[in-house]
Amino acid sequence: MRCKQIFLSVLGLSCAVVELSASQKPNVLIFYVDDMGIGDTRVYNPAAPVEMPNLERLAEQGMTFHDAHSQAALCAPSRYSMLSGNYPWRGRSAGGSWHFNGGSQFTEGQKSIADVLKGQGYRSAMFGKVHLGALVPPKDGTTFDKASPVTSKKKSFDWTKADFSKPLIDGVYSLGFDYTYVSYGGIQDPPYAFFENDLIVGDLSDLVHYDGGKSQNDNGTSVIQRWMPGYGMADWKTNEFLPIITEKAIDFLDKHHAQNKKDGAEKPFYIHFCTDAVHVPHTPPNEFMGVKVAGTTGGTRHMDMLFAMDVALGKLTESIAQHGQLDNTLIIFASDNGGLPQKVSKNDYDSNEGLRGYKAQIYEGGHRVPFVIKWTNGKVKANSTSDQLVGVHDLFATLADLTGAQVGEDQGLDSMSFLPVLLNDNSTTLREDMLFQGAGPKERAIRVGEWKLCLDKESKPNQLFNLKQDPKEEDDLINNPEHEKRVQQMHELFVEQFAAPRSTPAF
Repeated sequence: MRCKQIFLSVLGLSCAVVELSASQKPNVLIFYVDDMGIGDTRVYNPAAPVEMPNLERLAEQGMTFHDAHSQAALCAPSRYSMLSGNYPWRGRSAGGSWHFNGGSQFTEGQKSIADVLKGQGYRSAMFGKVHLGALVPPKDGTTFDKASPVTSKKKSFDWTKADFSKPLIDGVYSLGFDYTYVSYGGIQDPPYAFFENDLIVGDLSDLVHYDGGKSQNDNGTSVIQRWMPGYGMADWKTNEFLPIITEKAIDFLDKHHAQNKKDGAEKPFYIHFCTDAVHVPHTPPNEFMGVKVAGTTGGTRHMDMLFAMDVALGKLTESIAQHGQLDNTLIIFASDNGGLPQKVSKNDYDSNEGLRGYKAQIYEGGHRVPFVIKWTNGKVKANSTSDQLVGVHDLFATLADLTGAQVGEDQGLDSMSFLPVLLNDNSTTLREDMLFQGAGPKERAIRVGEWKLCLDKESKPNQLFNLKQDPKEEDDLINNPEHEKRVQQMHELFVEQFAAPRSTPAF
C-alpha cells in the first residue's frame, strides 16, 4: 500500500515519521463562509458580540491563522482560487465568472481540489453557493446571450430558450465531485433554484419570475433583492437556504458511511460546504434543525446569520462525530473575502476589527480572512496559532501534499503547501510573497514579507505599507525616498509573477 510520509516535530525536540496509508487519509470538510471578517468572531476579536460556540471550539481544538488571505476581495474570483490553487486571472475571466450562464471560470484542463482528492480515493460532494459559472443548454440548437439571468434590458436572459431538462454544461458537477446540491448564485443572484448534479431541482412548470421584495413563510422572511430580479422556483426561500444544504450534507454523510459499510471499505469523504451567511440579504430562519435562530442574538439580522452559520457548523460536526469520524476529519473554516462595511451589516462593531477597508477593497479588510483548521489524528496542536503568511488557495497544494497526490506542473499554479506549519513546524518561513486582487482586475497588490505594495489600474505602484508597524494601513510610504528601491523591486516581482506560467514551485 502506497504511503505518504509526513514529518512533524514532537514536543519541539525531535522528528518522527508518520506513515499515512490510504485507509488513514483524513476526511476533509471545507466549511466556506461568505463575507465574514475577522472582527465577526471571538476567535480573533474577543469583543465580538455573537457567541459562536462551534467555531470557538474548533479554534480551541485546532490552529488559528492570523495572516491568512483570500486571493480576491470578492467571492467569485476567490472561490475559483480556492478550488483551483490559481490566482483569479488564470481562469476564464480575470474578475471571476459571476453569471449563471456566463461559462465556467475553470478553463479546459484545469483541475479542482475535488479532482485531486478523487484520484486519492475520496468520495466528494459540494453544497451551497457556487459563483463559478456554467452554461445552460439551449433548446433546438438555438443560442442566446451569455448574460446574467435577470430581466433588466441590458442583461436579459430568455428562459423560454433554455432546456432545463438537461444538465448544465461545465457546471461544478464536472469538476470532480461525485454529488452536488448547489445554487449557482447563492441567495443573492438568480436563478433562485437549487441544482442537483447540475440538473434543476423541481418541476419546470413551477419556474416563476421574481421582481424582488419580501415574502413571509412558516420559518421567517424570504427576500429577493429588487436590483436582482429573475426567475426561480416558486418554493424558493432565502431563509431556508442554510437549513436545506445542511440537511443535504448530513444525508450525504449518512449515505457515504452506509456505502462504506456495504462495501467493507474505508473510503474517506470530502465535503465542500458553502454557506449563504453572511451575504445579503440577511434572512435568518426562525428555527434551524431544532435551534431557535432569528432574534437569538438580540442584535441585527447579520448577527443572527452569523449564529445560523455556527449552527450549521455544529450540525455537520455532530453528524461526523455520530459516525465516529470526527478525530480523523480535517475541518477547515475559511471566508471567501473580508467582512462587510457597517452600513451594510448594520452592526455597531467593525467586522474587520479596525483593519482598513472591507469586502471589495484591496486593503487588508478586503482579503484578510478567518482561517481555522482542526485535525486531531493529524496532530494539529490544540489551541495553537500561526503568523505565517498563507492563502486560502494554498489548500490545493496542502491537500495534495497531505494525501500524496501526484499533481502536474500545470495545476495549482500559485498554491504552496503549508502542511509543515499545520503539523506545528514554524521553524521555516514558507511564503515570502503573495499577490492579491481587489474589486476587479484593475486593483491589485503584492505582499513581500511585512511589506505591501498596492497598484493602480495600470498596475503601477500606488501605495506602500509596512504591515508589521502599520497593520491598519494608515501611513502610506510610497513617496518616501528611503523606500524607492524597495518599491521598484516589489513592482518588478509583481510583474514577473503575474506573467509567469506559475508563481510557486511545482509539487
